[in-house]
Amino acid sequence: MTTTKETQIYSPDLPTRTAPETLKAGSPQSQVKMNPTTPSQISFALAEYEGKKKITRREIFLGKMEQVVPWGRLKEVIEPHYPKSGKRGRPPIGLERMLRMYFVQQW
Repeated sequence: MTTTKETQIYSPDLPTRTAPETLKAGSPQSQVKMNPTTPSQISFALAEYEGKKKITRREIFLGKMEQVVPWGRLKEVIEPHYPKSGKRGRPPIGLERMLRMYFVQQW
């Protein structure tokens, strides 16, 4: 056994050889970043599930509302009259969020 620390590196990014290379810890080649928990490609099950995902009623409703309501023009009209932050107390909720909440309640 040697007294220096040695690490065996197995990585798909490194050139393949018949036997794994033994590198000393701290050498530039041993600084390869490996994350075994993140797959490089999706699995068959995940790909199949993404194609079959059901569109919920909520997603359909919000999509229709997004197409119908002219958010930009409404924001331009209301923004001069909407309270601004910079004073004491609780900061006001954003204008776009308030408009969307109001429209969902009234729809």
